[in-house]
Amino acid sequence: MFLRTSVAAVSFACSVVVLQAAAPPVLNESLVGRQVFPTSNWWNTDVTSAPVDARSAALIDFISGRTATNRTPVRRLHPDFGPPPYGFPYVVVAGDQARVPVTFVAYGNESDAGAPGLPGYPIPNEARTQTNYIEGGVAGGGLGSGLRHEPQRSPS
Repeated sequence: MFLRTSVAAVSFACSVVVLQAAAPPVLNESLVGRQVFPTSNWWNTDVTSAPVDARSAALIDFISGRTATNRTPVRRLHPDFGPPPYGFPYVVVAGDQARVPVTFVAYGNESDAGAPGLPGYPIPNEARTQTNYIEGGVAGGGLGSGLRHEPQRSPS
């Protein structure tokens, strides 16, 4: 069953987008007009004719803040991607970017070691030396304060 809504929210386990063309990594580069996932990936599944979950309207009302007495949405659902201080940074990398193993310090049982058949993540070296490549804005991840979602790199 699918929840049908006009808003699509995608949360990436690791905020790295892989493109086929060789190019240097680009922090928060626009993804307009780009295909992020292969055409066979389930994120590209057309759900327009899929059955609608019986709770769909109630879930959309809850997310939007609508109530029985106030049918006007009061909250907006938005993906939390983008530059610091608010948002998950993402990096566009070339398809041949080397993959590195990652150890998830917290919530490891809720994290993936990589895509099926592709262990590790395509993390550029710039993430170790430049700010804002990892949530918190600290080069290499650091020990900054605030909400932390990024994985920790395994020692190499």
